[in-house]
Amino acid sequence: KLGLSINEYGVTELNKNDGKVLAGKTEKDIYKAVGLDWIPPELREDRGEFELSKNGELPKLITLTDICGDLHMHTTATDGEATLVEMAAAAVDRGLSYIAITDHSKRVTMARGLDEKRLYEQWEEIERLNESLARDKSLPLVILKGIEVDILEKGGLDLPDDVLSHADWVVASLHYGQQQSQEQITGRLLDAICHPYVNCIGHPTGRLINRRPAYKVDLQRVIDAAAENTTCLEINANPWRLDLDD
Repeated sequence: KLGLSINEYGVTELNKNDGKVLAGKTEKDIYKAVGLDWIPPELREDRGEFELSKNGELPKLITLTDICGDLHMHTTATDGEATLVEMAAAAVDRGLSYIAITDHSKRVTMARGLDEKRLYEQWEEIERLNESLARDKSLPLVILKGIEVDILEKGGLDLPDDVLSHADWVVASLHYGQQQSQEQITGRLLDAICHPYVNCIGHPTGRLINRRPAYKVDLQRVIDAAAENTTCLEINANPWRLDLDD
């Protein structure tokens, strides 16, 4: 309809053989030449984005500058690669306002998960670091005392309520028993969602891209229960997970 051709050389007019390229240096130039707003790669899924682009109605994507904090972080206390102090310094460098330190709990032995004693020691270190940060007004960062507690195979969590009640932020995740039936796994997640001290469910489907498929779970029941109990479902941006997806 526009009388244009798009190929590997760019955008040209169909009825002219002069070889003149109207656009092609950038993607934005090509989209503009055909009367469209540039469509970010994340939106190119054949789900109505061309119509939205044509009407100037594309949604605004979240960028790094929109992110105020990180609520799932591991340190060298378990399977992370940086110390608590290094994590705090990196958060300040990124301009974050808050972070939650959520190392693994004791059931995850492969990651040297924290038992009650080690967890309390870490929380004491966090309190000291928060006091230090509060004295320096140029470092507006708050560190939340957290834990990634394990959802046990038979249900329940691997740390008692009298410990979890002292946390600022509790992520509950399923790491073992991933071959169980859909009803079992869904039930374990629903129990965790309803737990009074659980704030968030970590990587809700458990998938590892190209390494491990998602476990069998009735995700709609999980989402409905999370909404009813105001429990968060994590959007894990680790490139191996991207869990939840849309």
